[in-house]
Amino acid sequence: MGFGVLAFAIPCFWGLTYLLPPLDGDVAAILDFAARMVDGEQLYVDLVDVNPPLIFWLNLAPAWLAERFALDPAIVLVALVLLLQAVSLALCGAPLALLRELRQPGARVLVPLAVLFAILILPTGNFGQREHLMASFALPYLALAAVRLQGERVGPRGAALRAGLAAVGFLIKPYFLLVPLTVELCLLLQRGWRAWIRRPEPWVIGVLGALYLLAAWLCHPSYFTEILPLVGRYYLTSSPLLAITRVFGEPTRWLLLGAMIPVIAFGLVARDRPGFRVACLFTLAGIASALIQGKGWPYHLLPFREGSAVALAFVAAEALRWVAAHPSPERSRLAALALFGAVVGLFTAANPPWRDRLDYADSFAGRLEPLLQRDAYGQRVLWLTDAIYPKYPAVLYGHVRPASRFMELWLIDGLYRVQPGGRGRPPMRPLALMSDDERRLFDTVGTSLARNRPALVLVASAAAELGVAAGQFDYLAYFLRHPSFAREWRRYREVGEIDGTRVYRRIDRAPGPRRDVAMH
Repeated sequence: MGFGVLAFAIPCFWGLTYLLPPLDGDVAAILDFAARMVDGEQLYVDLVDVNPPLIFWLNLAPAWLAERFALDPAIVLVALVLLLQAVSLALCGAPLALLRELRQPGARVLVPLAVLFAILILPTGNFGQREHLMASFALPYLALAAVRLQGERVGPRGAALRAGLAAVGFLIKPYFLLVPLTVELCLLLQRGWRAWIRRPEPWVIGVLGALYLLAAWLCHPSYFTEILPLVGRYYLTSSPLLAITRVFGEPTRWLLLGAMIPVIAFGLVARDRPGFRVACLFTLAGIASALIQGKGWPYHLLPFREGSAVALAFVAAEALRWVAAHPSPERSRLAALALFGAVVGLFTAANPPWRDRLDYADSFAGRLEPLLQRDAYGQRVLWLTDAIYPKYPAVLYGHVRPASRFMELWLIDGLYRVQPGGRGRPPMRPLALMSDDERRLFDTVGTSLARNRPALVLVASAAAELGVAAGQFDYLAYFLRHPSFAREWRRYREVGEIDGTRVYRRIDRAPGPRRDVAMH
């Protein structure tokens, strides 16, 4: 009993460590946009980003609570995510109690622990990412789907509640709809269309999806008329081969993929193992989602890794049962706990939860934070960078307000893509040769200096971010060609450089009130 309690306490300890800095850069950026929405700025008008609106709507709750009660927004966000996971796990209890696969002692211990591992330990620095939230919202629906595949009857109210919760997660990104599509297709093929159409789950997800689309169109028409066309022209990965290389080009990734292919193939035909089957379906949808996005960023593969963890837990539980011919229930539980302890121990050795927390002060963002607090606390800061990090989370922890409508200059990367034939990126275009899209970006950022009069301007190294030769492209030189920017720039002086990021301070504005904060 004591070892079991300890095993379940370990993931909970990991969850609590996320309350400490740093928050993931993307998560901090979305939370900052939500805080600006609470302050009255309009999404896709004053705030420009490629994400659909639902993730910003979800972040309005922690942003509003933090402002209303003077709390740290990052802590509020993490606390709400942990609360979501607690509710989600509670809603999994009733369906999982009906699952015959979990009546075997080893599986009854190992599979729930694997679920906790997947949502609390495995995310590490990606805690709170959209993929992580999707899995947290979807768990009760996935547990319910396994019970449906087993042939059990479930009350319509409970089924509708779990489907509604899952729909919130699936609608965060359109790619996430691959999860219910694969699960519902499996249910349709196995249970038949008559049984399938009588279930509330597909109707709830479909209706909520339609309502969300309508609400998004009514509240944010600019997303459909302006942002989506930009995404199509400059953001999506056009080459399938490039997408595969980016997503599974690293050895650890394709090794896991190679190991999971036969597991998934077996799971898809394992009609007598519905829980294992659903885990494999989720893993398959996670692979497809990562490939369609085509960027290869670690958090895009999080659903694939989470699904793999749970699917392999089913495999391990079955293997433990076969290794011991006639194991007692107590021995099976102890073997499962020992296996979980070994996996967590190895994972912790490679990814200690305290590492990022202890190293944050000396990290790039951690060294920028005291500068922001000292010279621009509560004031505007213009950051010329193509990258989310270190701007976020430094902006959030430094208590400054971005002066640009863009999270980062992601359009620069799309406008100056690597040319065919390995010829590299083109040089900066003259103003007369700019497209309408580039001119809009150029004017928006170019006028932001005079419009917002930021206390600080930080300029990242374009050579490092875009992978070009030094001097070929420079963010500051690019925008200094704008007359408004050039006129206002006379009021700024360079005061230092941190890891290639140049820092400029406005000379006619007093620093913020936090003069006691020392720079690293």
